[in-house]
Amino acid sequence: MTAPSPTPLYTSQRLDASFAAGSAGPAVAILRLEKLTEFDTQPLNTDLDAFAGKAAWRIALDCSQVQLITSAGLGWLLQQRKKADAAKGKLVLFGLSPELLGLLKATRLNTLLPCVKDRAAAIASL
Repeated sequence: MTAPSPTPLYTSQRLDASFAAGSAGPAVAILRLEKLTEFDTQPLNTDLDAFAGKAAWRIALDCSQVQLITSAGLGWLLQQRKKADAAKGKLVLFGLSPELLGLLKATRLNTLLPCVKDRAAAIASL
């Protein structure tokens, strides 16, 4: 028996989101950005807020297309984690480049922003 295909939740210029499987449960959001900067944070707030409640703020965030995260981008990620915590949900990052994972480890933000290798691990951790 095959798993149900993901149900689209939300699409924008910066982000695509769908349920991980079927039409309920955790969501997988794909950041469609090479750079996560202060110019992206407000539109991304709007994007994430548009669907996060439907997924009970259990979100696996695919960062595989992101090559650069500025301090404003890091602040945005922490803000989203705080929103997830407040909703008793969870935010998990996956697909980070070795450089970005190194940045999170060097700043010890990996202790606040869970980072896993791939989509399957991210969904399993939610």
